[in-house]
Amino acid sequence: MASTRIQPQLLRGIYRRLERLFAGLPWVFPRKAPQSFPAGHLSSSEAKKRILHSQLDGLAYTDRLEFADIFDPFQLPESIKILNLRISRCPRFISLPNKIWAQQVSISDCDGFRAIPEDAVISSLTVEGCKEFRRLPETTSMSSITIRRCTNFTELPGKLHCHLLSMPESQLRTLPEYIKVENELDLRGSRFLISLPDFNTRTLTLANCTSFRTLPSSLECDVLNLAGCTAFQWPDFSFIEVRHLILSDCLQLNTIPEWLVIHDAIDVANTSLSSLPQTLRKCRILWRGVEIDEIIAFRPDAIKSTDILHERNVERRRVMLERFGWERFFSEVRHERRDSDSDPGGERTLLRFAFDDDEDLLILAVSCPSTGRKYFIRVPPSVQTCHEAAAWIAGFDNAEDYGPVVET
Repeated sequence: MASTRIQPQLLRGIYRRLERLFAGLPWVFPRKAPQSFPAGHLSSSEAKKRILHSQLDGLAYTDRLEFADIFDPFQLPESIKILNLRISRCPRFISLPNKIWAQQVSISDCDGFRAIPEDAVISSLTVEGCKEFRRLPETTSMSSITIRRCTNFTELPGKLHCHLLSMPESQLRTLPEYIKVENELDLRGSRFLISLPDFNTRTLTLANCTSFRTLPSSLECDVLNLAGCTAFQWPDFSFIEVRHLILSDCLQLNTIPEWLVIHDAIDVANTSLSSLPQTLRKCRILWRGVEIDEIIAFRPDAIKSTDILHERNVERRRVMLERFGWERFFSEVRHERRDSDSDPGGERTLLRFAFDDDEDLLILAVSCPSTGRKYFIRVPPSVQTCHEAAAWIAGFDNAEDYGPVVET
């Protein structure tokens, strides 16, 4: 019995010795920001007043600090411990102090802010709109990192470990080799991103990364979003395993490789795919999140107008209409002509079809004055006239402001 009681104490002692031994290696024991601070720490208002008046003696702990629209330079004291720090629109705030410990840090629209010190211990970091912000510590271990609108931030540190990394519309071209993002990596709209190293995460979002070319040789994740990656091509072979793959708006893709493993669903909206390989026949097929079948996805010519009229699922019916085509649909069903007129571009007609369980389908039929080609454009069901429909298409809220002299 005595040995049973001693064992947990021995284990804790061993852990403390190992933690001291590897204290400089956050990859072994990541440094955690404090969850709470001792009683008797300074109030937020008192701490802020001392900082702005450079009266930093005794300032060590505070729960929340917020600075906004301060145009004079100021600096936080070294080794300060803060639960929540927010600094916004302070153009002469340059850097966080050395050895800062914080649970949440948010720096926004501070033009002079440049970097996070190497010895900072921060759990959740957000940096937005800081033009001079260029780097994170070379070895960074945090829970959450969000970086937005920082146009000079072009490279992540050599070793990065976090649970969430969000950098939409970033300037990144690639990621470091030693990156570990446990839950979610969001790089949507990063138009310079070309490639990725081998790594695993739960959700990887690369939507509208228009320069992204190919996947790494090994990747495993729950959700892989490649929507709008117009330069993407499949590699010759890779170990790629996902649960849900989104390929919408990748018009350049006309095949799916046999080696690709998908466990649940694939979104094929607005691609050039004509079928799925035999290995993926059990996958659910989606069109912008709506579940459809192979006929709707790959053989829209086989859809009949009666199929559309009999479909009771509204979202699915809308996809069928998109695939079937507005011109073809109105040529096959009885409909109402709500309005017709002419403008400098030629004749226009406003067509309406009423569904029992959905909003009216309203289409403006117009002709191109130079080619004579007809176009069918959907407009809101509240539109009453061709002129109002054309104004809405042109982006006018008030139809009376729309009056083109000539159309080309």
